[in-house]
Amino acid sequence: MSSLADTHKSEMRELITSLRSIQLAGKSAITLEKTEPDYVLDIDAQTSSLSSNPLVAATSSNFTIRLFSKETLMSAGVISGHTDVISGVRFCQQDKNLLFSSSQDSVRCWDLRAPTKAVQTFQGFEGVSSITSFDLSCDGRVLCAGSEVNKDGMDRRHGDLLGCYSECHQDDITQVEFHPTQADSLLSGSTDGLVCVYDISQSSEEEALLSTLNSCSSVQKTGWCGSDKQNVYCVTHIDTFHVWNAFEGDNLIKLTDIKERTKCGCDMLSTLVLGP
Repeated sequence: MSSLADTHKSEMRELITSLRSIQLAGKSAITLEKTEPDYVLDIDAQTSSLSSNPLVAATSSNFTIRLFSKETLMSAGVISGHTDVISGVRFCQQDKNLLFSSSQDSVRCWDLRAPTKAVQTFQGFEGVSSITSFDLSCDGRVLCAGSEVNKDGMDRRHGDLLGCYSECHQDDITQVEFHPTQADSLLSGSTDGLVCVYDISQSSEEEALLSTLNSCSSVQKTGWCGSDKQNVYCVTHIDTFHVWNAFEGDNLIKLTDIKERTKCGCDMLSTLVLGP
């Protein structure tokens, strides 16, 4: 019995010694207060090349934008100002201090050094319905916003309205997205089932429209894909998936049911869209 007790004491001393050698690697603040069940609607992140401490911005259902450290996900601030649902958020990739967000009636630009009030507000034509999406050109020069009825292009630096494409779609626009490297190439998707590709350097809507691609169902998400980003993908609200050549209009891939075909639709979709 004495030998067993001595062994137990020895093991306890070793355990205590090990516990004392543990050091706290990091810490973060938490709250025990009950929080509201807010949810994220959109998210964007700064590139590491733009900032040594890149941020992530997430829009919340309580009409605020929450900022987090990209590396640690610790809170870095909250932006308040919108009074309705925030439909999108984008960092300016040319200026680490600028963040853009869209709500029902406008797109706003925030200076992260003093984000208490928007430094610019972009609005469309009189009578334009709710803004549903927006994007910035890769050179940061032009901002495009899609609405429930049309699309507006605005000069980002001066806030001047450059024009409106109103004939290409016949229903709500769910997505607008600029090409990642070609500043004048833009695409849009709509609940009318169409994905349109534009050259916004052209003077008229008819000349600007390069391709009209038909998914035959309401477009949920669309974007540029492929190794050279010359293709366009589309995911519909009924889980069909399409890939076309953006400028020739050739149908490259068509899946009638992502979930059924892959049994793990998200993994396959990520591979197809992101490419090598």
